[in-house]
This record gives sequence, structure tokens and C-alpha cells, in this order.
Amino acid sequence: MSRLNLTVVLLPMLLVGLVGCQQNEFETAPIHGTITLNGEPVQGARVLFIPSNKKTKAAGGETDRNGQYEIRFTGTQMGSTIGPHRVKVMYEPESGGRERAGRKSTPKISPKFLNGNVEVEVQDTDNVFDFELTET
Repeated sequence: MSRLNLTVVLLPMLLVGLVGCQQNEFETAPIHGTITLNGEPVQGARVLFIPSNKKTKAAGGETDRNGQYEIRFTGTQMGSTIGPHRVKVMYEPESGGRERAGRKSTPKISPKFLNGNVEVEVQDTDNVFDFELTET
């Protein structure tokens, strides 16, 4: 095989191999769980897992009608990086809140969730983190 033909065959294989390595640069593990407020599932809450080492980006997800979420690192890669994370939960009910003494009110959740003051350790396994939001 001539050098030109060998280069034409090997160069694309090398480029594909390099691109593939960059996509899996960070080891991730699956993360999922349930978010509740006063014992009831929370729909539409945004959940962020923020790596404490700040070497990678945050990963996030949103709760479904059953309060369940799955965290996504990239468009195709589920979970987040392994190690310590801060968890931030953002939730504003679409309905305008519950009825209280004839008026609607929006529940205000604990600042520890809003400010990312909840810490968890993501392990190299299937990670389940359930969170009970509390009102302030």
C-alpha cells in the first residue's frame, strides 16, 4: 500500500478516535430521584448538580408530574461527574400556589435548596437522591 493510500485510510480513523476520546473526558454516573413538598410530588422543579471542584460544568434535570427527575450531563450523556456536588433546586408553581385564607400564595422553599447549600457525594454507581423541600 502506498504512503498516500495509507494516510487516506489512517487519518480519518485517528480523527474519529480523538473526537471520541474528548466526548468521554469526564467519568459520570447516573443520578435520579424524587422531589416532594409537604409530602406531595413537585412537578416542574429544576434540579442542578454543581461539582464542588468546579472543574466541570453543572448537570441538570426537571421533575415530571410524579416529582421524579433524571440528571443529564450533556445532550446524550446522563448523570454527572463523580465526586462531591452542591444541589440547587428551583421551583415556582405554575398554578400560583395554594389557597390560604381566601387568597393564593406561592410556597417559599427553604433557602438551603435555592442557594445550593445541600451537599451530596456522587458515587461510581446508580445514585438516588430524594429531596423533601420545606417551606420557610
